[in-house]
Amino acid sequence: MKNIIAMIGVAFFLITTNAHAEKREIWHGWADMPGIPCSKVFHYKDSFGIRWPSVKMAPQEHHTRIYANIPNSAEIINKAKDCGLVAVGAAGATALILTPPLAWPAFKASFMACAKAQGVLVAANSLEIRAGTECRW
Repeated sequence: MKNIIAMIGVAFFLITTNAHAEKREIWHGWADMPGIPCSKVFHYKDSFGIRWPSVKMAPQEHHTRIYANIPNSAEIINKAKDCGLVAVGAAGATALILTPPLAWPAFKASFMACAKAQGVLVAANSLEIRAGTECRW
């Protein structure tokens, strides 16, 4: 009977916690991509009113962001971000930035172990990685 009551209590906690969970960024890393600038064509008018094409260049960066559904609690959010840093150390920040698919399994395993040890309830399927390039226009 005690086990059933405990399971109901845990289920209630999980339901109420996940109901207030929001997707939050737990880690963001980036690296400059020297030698691979962004470029785009734009047109300008000269003093005679003639439009001329030109190329605009800007530095390019590669960004990787990791998100998780986390309850709206400052303490839990901070613990999750700390676990994110621990997991980045285990997976390798450079690998997560430059080759996210290769480093993702190590990050995920390390993050989940840390979160469990810290008492942060995060569903493994709520972890999400987004990677891409951005230009500093």
